[in-house]
Amino acid sequence: MSPKSANANGNEWKGTERRRAKRKLLNETVLVSLPGQTAYKPYLLRDLTVFGAGLWLDGLTVVPAAFKLSFDGFRNSFECCLIWRQADRIGVSFT
Repeated sequence: MSPKSANANGNEWKGTERRRAKRKLLNETVLVSLPGQTAYKPYLLRDLTVFGAGLWLDGLTVVPAAFKLSFDGFRNSFECCLIWRQADRIGVSFT
């Protein structure tokens, strides 16, 4: 499934929701800072809640348990904790 094929009406999820907060479906590039690396890597943000996010990794084979995510070129960043992974998709919580 591609990011654009999610079952959504506008930007709201219409599937069976198990999250604590409503999620917003997105298709935006965010930057990720992995521990031990100096360069930021762009990845696709697919959904967002106040508690966490879903990302498409596009080929990243090893995902650390914790990393930083930025929506604005690292003027601000969020500490993230890996919650789940399925192929090239991950879910993170903001810590």
